[in-house]
Amino acid sequence: MSVTKRLLTINALICVAFLTILAAVYFSFRNVEDALSGTFAAETRRVADNSAMTRNLSRVLSDLELVLRTFYERNDIVEKDGARLLSSMEEILRNSRNRQLRDLAADFEQRIEAVLARCEQVNAIRREIRALEKKFETRAESLDNAVAQGLVQAIVEGSDTSDMEQLSSLVGGYRESFVRIELRFERLGPEFFKRPVKENGHPLLALLQDLHLRLRTLTASAPKIAGHGQELMGLVREYEKMVPALHAASANLEAGLEKLAVEREALLSAMEESDRQVAGKTEETTRALTTLIERTLGFNLLICLLALPLVVSGSVAAFSIKRPVQKVVESVKRLARGDLPGPIEGKYPGEFAGLCADIDQLVETTRRVTRIAEEVAAGHVRQTVVERSENDRLIRALNTMIRSLGKLQRETDGMIRAVNQGRLDIRGKAKTFRGGWRDLVLGINQLIAGLSSSVFRTASLEREMALARRIQTSLLPETSKDVHPDLAIAAAMLPAKQVGGDFYDWVPDRSSGGLWISIGDVSGHGLTSGLIMMMAQTIHSTVTSNLDCDAAAAVAKINAVLYLNVRQRLGETQFMTFTALKYLGVGKFQFAGAHLTMLAFRKKTGACEAIATQGTYLNFKPDISKTLKNGEFVLGPGDVLVLYTDGVTEARNEQDEMLDLDGFVSIVERHALMDPEEMKGSIMADVGAWCGGRRDDDMTLVIVKRKEVQNA
Repeated sequence: MSVTKRLLTINALICVAFLTILAAVYFSFRNVEDALSGTFAAETRRVADNSAMTRNLSRVLSDLELVLRTFYERNDIVEKDGARLLSSMEEILRNSRNRQLRDLAADFEQRIEAVLARCEQVNAIRREIRALEKKFETRAESLDNAVAQGLVQAIVEGSDTSDMEQLSSLVGGYRESFVRIELRFERLGPEFFKRPVKENGHPLLALLQDLHLRLRTLTASAPKIAGHGQELMGLVREYEKMVPALHAASANLEAGLEKLAVEREALLSAMEESDRQVAGKTEETTRALTTLIERTLGFNLLICLLALPLVVSGSVAAFSIKRPVQKVVESVKRLARGDLPGPIEGKYPGEFAGLCADIDQLVETTRRVTRIAEEVAAGHVRQTVVERSENDRLIRALNTMIRSLGKLQRETDGMIRAVNQGRLDIRGKAKTFRGGWRDLVLGINQLIAGLSSSVFRTASLEREMALARRIQTSLLPETSKDVHPDLAIAAAMLPAKQVGGDFYDWVPDRSSGGLWISIGDVSGHGLTSGLIMMMAQTIHSTVTSNLDCDAAAAVAKINAVLYLNVRQRLGETQFMTFTALKYLGVGKFQFAGAHLTMLAFRKKTGACEAIATQGTYLNFKPDISKTLKNGEFVLGPGDVLVLYTDGVTEARNEQDEMLDLDGFVSIVERHALMDPEEMKGSIMADVGAWCGGRRDDDMTLVIVKRKEVQNA
């Protein structure tokens, strides 16, 4: 019997068995259906009303959870979905026959109305904050336009444009800071504002206060520009008022949600009790249905036993073709995996004999191609394979590939030998190749040309940068516990490039026996910023060690000399944040100049206190004395002063999240009881772990600790 006839016989027997079983199952389920329609009909009518109310209440609870998760900044959801929820509750109350559930649902409906009203209140405050953000952006754009007009006018008049160029840079910084506030607001999310307002260390209020302080720089500008600064400062103050208002509204909403949860639990408990009653009513009927199903299963089993001979007959017919099919399948699977099988063993009648012969021929052809590929892989690319026929595209393509590889090998081998001999002027003949082979030769030519150019440039640049870095680091003071009898100081500076723009210094005050401590950050990175930093260090050492003056006068004098050197002589416009501190003795410090907020760790409280700096940036105007005033603070025994640059607080992790001031404060408080040198190493290690060792900006840290045992 041929393979086709055997397969037809197997299929016929299986179809007969399948139709027999299908008929038995059909009549069995018709019997069960009659029982369901007759027995369960009466019970279904009795529990329908109760089940319908339970389902509707469950749907309302699900929709309510969805509204509460998505209402924030979506007042359309509160209005539209809230109205639909209340409408659904009204329908449940009208159709309910269960008095207990109806009373609980009425109370739950009133609580839903109250919560929706509080959601609208939260969204209203958020809309006001959004409006303030748009106003700030509009005012910032107006300020930018005013600065641009002033710049154009100065160019037309032929006057100095450096001030306007500096103002343009500052405006970009204000807008970037406000965008950072907006992003921080979004990142905090609605859950954050359900907590009480923190008086100190609030992430938004700290950023707003810092922006407010920086905007004060504009008040020292031209009258037109100063007016814009007042408007922007007013908007920042309004923003600061709205943040506590949002906290209050969110807390009110949270209280309403807690009450809603209590009533929801009561309603769910009542619904569970109702479900138990429904289950009790249907249990008796279920037992009757189980008995009927057991009888039906017995009948179906009998039918399957009767159909068993048909299945056995089909299996016997299938077994007769099992062995030849397995041989063919095994050979095809091995061939598909790349494992070349031997000839198929055995003799088979009919169609299987031709199929086995074809597979054996395919295996032999694949074996020949494999041997050729192995020879090419081993580097033997000078052989030629005889084509099997005029239509043998595979062997023809293989011969073409072998010839192209041989030619490419000879060309690249000559180029590599020339480069090894130091000849960087060698180039391959790309025009003699086509397609990807030509692109490869061109790529090697470009690689050799780039290597030749970069070898000379890199060697020269590395020597110059190494010399600049040695000069810069040699100017920084060395860490010492004996700088002053009252103080122990440690410092570190890690540049983003080979030469950094951060600055720190301490110089003894010869006239009073005190100590000058300073920190600053030149805008930008690289060699120019490093040069300006070295100028600032030299000027600072000269002024503080030779003049008897307070902190504000020292900052004004340093700015005047730096402005002359950088703006007028060097022709550069980089500005510099800078704060000078003068230690007056007995833990008292006097400070002036605009830099980042200083941190004072108080040993008694175990927490950091933020000390805002005052003044304006250096190299912004030739005379900044009118914008400066002295501030003072006191370090108690064991207290620690921490100075830093923005490369520390703006370090980013793999998720592009900034460390920020509050993250840096946590690190400082964790290590503040250590020795200053150990504290410096631990803080820089934690910051490095946060950013994975990547530095986008210079990182500088200065730690000043008042000793607990003072010298006589």
